Amino acid sequence: MIVSGTKVGKIIALAYLVIVFVSTIPLLKDLAIHHGNGIAFLAATVLTSPFSWLFLWIIDKTLNPNAFHMTGWLFGLEMLVITFCAFVNAKMILSLSTAIKGTPRG
Repeated sequence: MIVSGTKVGKIIALAYLVIVFVSTIPLLKDLAIHHGNGIAFLAATVLTSPFSWLFLWIIDKTLNPNAFHMTGWLFGLEMLVITFCAFVNAKMILSLSTAIKGTPRG
């Protein structure tokens, strides 16, 4: 797979992925989403929006998860959504950096 983008775009995308990973550390440490780390889940969702809001809303409406304590396969599904959306946003950062680099100035 060839990754296009500028050097600055790659650095920004990598920094973005690191920030998302750091925001999910409390969730991964507990292997659950519960009242003690809900703010970490909110931070991860905000950082990976707008796609995560849509996918998590669909999960919420179709599977009716327990919002106060989420473990097991549903926790894995929500973390998969966060991970997927983070990589989609990082790819969009790379694409945007390429588009900006290709735009003539002046």
